This record gives sequence, C-alpha cells and structure tokens, in this order.
Amino acid sequence: MSIRIFALVVGTCFALGSSLSAWAADDIQKLHLPTLAPDAKARPKAEIKVPQGSKIEQYKVNGKVYMVKVIPPKPFPPYYLEDKGGTGRFTEVPQTAAEHLSVPQWVIFRW
Repeated sequence: MSIRIFALVVGTCFALGSSLSAWAADDIQKLHLPTLAPDAKARPKAEIKVPQGSKIEQYKVNGKVYMVKVIPPKPFPPYYLEDKGGTGRFTEVPQTAAEHLSVPQWVIFRW
C-alpha cells in the first residue's frame, strides 16, 4: 500500500512540475525588455594612487600599456611593473641578479 501512495505522490509532483515550468516559460516569453545600447562616451575608470612626490612613466605599444616605471621620492629606487601576458595584471620586474636567481630545489638524496 505504501508503495502505491509513494508512486502516486511522485507522479503528482512530476505532473505539477512540468505544468508549472510550461506556465513559467509562457510568462517569460511575454516579457519584452528594452535593449540598451552601450554609451560610446563611457570608458572604464581607473584610479591610480600615487604617493606625494612620485612619478609614473608608462610604456605603450599600439596604445596598450605593457610596462610602467614607478619613480618614488628619494631615497627609494625606481622599479618597473610589467604586464607579461597582456592580461592587465602587472607584476614587479626583478632589478638585481639576486632577484633573478632561481635556486634548484631538487631532492637528490634523503635519509
């Protein structure tokens, strides 16, 4: 008896679910939303916070910034930020040989 009741409940749920989804699809098709054209004058805003006394130089190719030189006030040395993959994410470029150094970390022998 309980199997029949369970089958009846499950069947009813499936029937209601399919009819509700058809009803919702009809309502969605009735909605007409206006399409908005993008504003030609709108440009993404970028905020660059530069400390007092600093200077920034941009290096571009075909109008796209690929490297930025940041010159902070004295006594700090200048440094470069480079967009290596063209993704817009800038990473600091190593300036000294020690920063370029990549020490092998292979495991040859363990005891």
